[in-house]
Amino acid sequence: MPASAEEQSDMAKCIDAILDLEEISNNAETYLASGKSIYETMTLVMPDNRVMDISGVTLEEALYYVSLGTPVLTMDADYNAVLITGYDVNNVYFYYPSSDNTVKMSLSSGEKAVAAGGSLFIGYME
Repeated sequence: MPASAEEQSDMAKCIDAILDLEEISNNAETYLASGKSIYETMTLVMPDNRVMDISGVTLEEALYYVSLGTPVLTMDADYNAVLITGYDVNNVYFYYPSSDNTVKMSLSSGEKAVAAGGSLFIGYME
């Protein structure tokens, strides 16, 4: 049985938010709970998309994928799973599915936050 929304991890909520955006019916928690990695889970639940582990790049480089219209999964300084959903010349926008809030942060603060979170970036292309 898939976990209820209350029992889902923040990571599963991030992946499920992407699935909702792509209109894919699936449940990431099932895969994550069975020991699949984030990359493996996204590859399995999004078979028609090219999933890419681009960890280690800068925030600015990860924003390329956001410019293609797809969110990028990352971790913030507190190791919360978040989605980068947008940016402008001065700011980056992080979506927190656990609280259903979007936080605007300066690019420099955003870079520090994702670096502190390990510079994990998982992107995809349609």
